[in-house]
Amino acid sequence: MSDATTTTWVQRGPVKKLLTAVCAVLVACTIAALGSAPAEATDNRCTANQVGVLCGIFYNTSGVSIRIGTNFSGTTNVGTVTGVTATLDSYKNSNIFKDSSGRFYDWDAVYVGPKSCLAMKVGAGLGPPTSYRNTGTTGVWYKVNNLGANVTMLRPC
Repeated sequence: MSDATTTTWVQRGPVKKLLTAVCAVLVACTIAALGSAPAEATDNRCTANQVGVLCGIFYNTSGVSIRIGTNFSGTTNVGTVTGVTATLDSYKNSNIFKDSSGRFYDWDAVYVGPKSCLAMKVGAGLGPPTSYRNTGTTGVWYKVNNLGANVTMLRPC
């Protein structure tokens, strides 16, 4: 009886591994495709069930504090924010910020200072890497998609 169970498990193992791999590829492709979606331009607030799906969150793994903002506006990836702004310390995520009702903010953009370089990954780090180099003499707000981003580097360049 135990041999039959072992044999059945071995036979299912490759199928499960194949299905897991196919699902992982589909999820990665979906996140990559959503990576080019524009950020929400409204000052949305989200419940815990919406975070990461309808509500952009930031992970900061850059080693330095970053500025994040809501309510992005602009015609390209660079523009302004007119909503809430906050400083997100290194190795934190933006879910630490909530409004007075306990709802999360929908973060849309990250501030890139003058002559600074930004590197991030779309979503929670599963999407494609994106980089931006601000060669100007003033800082800019750089938009992200609705999934948010994992900021991996922000430094002078």
